[in-house]
Amino acid sequence: MTKKKKIKKITLDTISDATVVWVGTTQSIIVHTILFALFFAAHWIFGLTYDLILLILTTVVSLEAIYLAIFIQRSVNQQADRLDDFEESLDDVEESLDDVEENLDDVEESIDAVEGHLASDHEKTEIDRHKKLDKTLDQIIDELKNLKAKIDDLD
Repeated sequence: MTKKKKIKKITLDTISDATVVWVGTTQSIIVHTILFALFFAAHWIFGLTYDLILLILTTVVSLEAIYLAIFIQRSVNQQADRLDDFEESLDDVEESLDDVEENLDDVEESIDAVEGHLASDHEKTEIDRHKKLDKTLDQIIDELKNLKAKIDDLD
């Protein structure tokens, strides 16, 4: 797009957006009311016939309605484009959230695996301690038997 066309497009967008915004204001109602009153007063001010005044007024109002409909449709189309862009952005965010959720699932699985290893290491340690205690108890029992045997020999 050439620079001239781009400037025209920006200008037309700005004009149509400003028009759509202005039409919905109290100022617009006041201006239209004054213009309609002036059209009807043109009979006394300029000596125009009511037929000519109504013909001109009908033509102006029809043209205004056509342009307003076009401006409003452009505004609706622009809003639809913005919504499409927003939906695309929302889809990107949802995809990112899905990726984060998958990563969190992976982290959770890793944590479970580490906990499993720690639990098995803890169990091994406990078993080793019990074996040591068992050995120690066996040794104590042997020592007690030896002592009892010595005591029995002394008697």
